[in-house]
Amino acid sequence: MVEIRKFEGDVEQMSQFIAKTWRHYYQGRMPLPCWTTDFLAREAWPDDETARDYHVAAYDGTRLVGLVPGWPVSVLLHGREVLARTGTAVSVDPEYQRQGVAKLMNQRAMEQARERGCAVTLFYLFTRSGAFRGTKFWRGRGMPTELIRRQGHWVRPLDHAAVARWELWRLDAWGTRCLAPFARRVAPPVDPETVRAYRPQDLLPCELLIRQRGDSMDLARRFDAEALRRHLEYKEVAKTLVAEHEGRVAGLVSFCSLDIFGRSLARFGLIDLLAFDPALPSSKRADLVRATLWEMKQDGLIAAFM
Repeated sequence: MVEIRKFEGDVEQMSQFIAKTWRHYYQGRMPLPCWTTDFLAREAWPDDETARDYHVAAYDGTRLVGLVPGWPVSVLLHGREVLARTGTAVSVDPEYQRQGVAKLMNQRAMEQARERGCAVTLFYLFTRSGAFRGTKFWRGRGMPTELIRRQGHWVRPLDHAAVARWELWRLDAWGTRCLAPFARRVAPPVDPETVRAYRPQDLLPCELLIRQRGDSMDLARRFDAEALRRHLEYKEVAKTLVAEHEGRVAGLVSFCSLDIFGRSLARFGLIDLLAFDPALPSSKRADLVRATLWEMKQDGLIAAFM
């Protein structure tokens, strides 16, 4: 008998279970992120153990058969700061599909979020591929939902040939090859003294930049100091570059490496934080982005996206 309860494993088991189930459902049918242990731990496994209680799981005896990862975040939503539950990669063992396991886990996750004072639950839908099960699942729950924003992706190939070989869809592969001769060469920053690696003492000015940038958004993450520190420099997963102007930090780009299955497994650079002080000249902003792309290319990443 399947029982819904708190996830009792560790982040490594979480990573392995998600990888196994998502590869079964999606590999070869849509771009498939490979959430490694460290990549998941950066967000989903905070030092605060009470925050890990947001992970809801399904067990058949001692066997893990379903998982709804989740964690609390503070967000600014339409100008109001609220506590939200967010997460990723709802997963059900293929042997237990069509038994209502995901529905039961989701119900428990929603109840738990309300009990803990969460005003909203945030989730994201990948609509490019009809293979993605999340779209039908979430839209069929009968819950009051609000579309905050349709989110596109900005992608900059760093190795056009590698991206074309990776692409699942022939038209995209063809387009990537056609654009290659017209793309600017990835080069180091024009003024390398303007851009440097993040240092621990940059935490406060970076926090201020991100908060100011988020004030004008429909939805923005509100980081406390510890969460931001973890986000900017977690192990080998995250890297952050900053730009200085008039003796202070006036811009930042933070990115992480993410392996994604297409026709093959390749490593991409995901830019997940970008913020500029209005006083930062456009030339220095361009140099910061240029330095980020150059760093990614040196690390062997085939494309940048955000």
